[in-house]
Amino acid sequence: QLSEQEWKKAVANNPDPQNYTPVALVGAVALQARVSWQQERAQDLEKHTTTLKAANQTLKSRCESIKEQTVYLNQVHATLKKRLLDVMRKVELARCMNQPLQRDEQLAIAKLVNLQKQMEAAKAVLIALHDRSQN
Repeated sequence: QLSEQEWKKAVANNPDPQNYTPVALVGAVALQARVSWQQERAQDLEKHTTTLKAANQTLKSRCESIKEQTVYLNQVHATLKKRLLDVMRKVELARCMNQPLQRDEQLAIAKLVNLQKQMEAAKAVLIALHDRSQN
């Protein structure tokens, strides 16, 4: 028989008072029934755990597959983007063929020609310095 203090402790520690009510087990038959119920419940929970593990494994494999597909599709996207830019560049070049250069383009060409002349002059000076250092 349970003491009053143990009974109050069982009621206070009840995790779900709405669904579970402490019951004093009297006799071997009641104890055996309780043990059998716990074993059945444990087996049900084990089956459920096995099902959840299988579902988790399926989800992991699908996740891995999706990651691989994402990497592949990113590569395809990059390739298609490059091809599109190449086509757009060719279209723009074809559109601008045989058209006179705009003022800013002419200025840019003049600056580049001037820079090229300065580079060639610097190159000539460096070659001359190199030749002097060799002699």
